[in-house]
Amino acid sequence: MPVDALNEELAVMPSGVIVFPGSSITDNLGDKARRSGINVWELKGDGA
Repeated sequence: MPVDALNEELAVMPSGVIVFPGSSITDNLGDKARRSGINVWELKGDGA
């Protein structure tokens, strides 16, 4: 997902976002959401 699309998603001010491990793009989404005051649920681990 391009960065511009992530910015558009956050522009609607969701009540929260769920961040799954895997890439710097999702890390960036979580960081931007936190800075905007949006609740972030971060799932970590190997899934096993």
